[in-house]
Amino acid sequence: MPTNVNADHIGVGTGLVTGAIFVAPTTVALPTDGTTELAADYKCLGYTSDAGLTITESSSTKSLRVWEGGAEVRTLRFERTEQLKFTPVECNEQVAKLIWGADMVVVGTNGALTVKHHGNDIAPVHIVIETVPFDGAVCRHCAKAQLTARGDSTENGQDFSGREVTLNCLADGNGVTMTDYLAFTE
Repeated sequence: MPTNVNADHIGVGTGLVTGAIFVAPTTVALPTDGTTELAADYKCLGYTSDAGLTITESSSTKSLRVWEGGAEVRTLRFERTEQLKFTPVECNEQVAKLIWGADMVVVGTNGALTVKHHGNDIAPVHIVIETVPFDGAVCRHCAKAQLTARGDSTENGQDFSGREVTLNCLADGNGVTMTDYLAFTE
């Protein structure tokens, strides 16, 4: 029997009750571990729908085959995308700025928001998503990401009116699109 098998370390990816998704301008450094307190410039988006977070990777490849026998001898990768999808359900300044861009959100003296809808590109942000995969551990997913899609807002009195957001994780100088830090807290 392998000695590294531990059923207590099977991950589920539950969000922290105190907040799980944080954003900051790209001028603020991404964390470099799983436990150091986030810089004050990281703002929590608040509650997210019970659909949670989806991290999707996709790529385009081409198989090269030799004439003799049609055997595949090499695969070339043309592109790779890593995306985050989730639905923030709180109506607050941080969510509005993520969805519409900081320059399209005005906060009044009493906290009232004015949000201007548009079709322009939105500046990338640094995003940190904290999850608890199992008791005694925390995982941070850290990326520079840019909003690429806003879902529909349903105003029917029965469902969340939050919009699902899709963000593309942008590669750093080494081609890394996201870094995960898993820390054991017990």
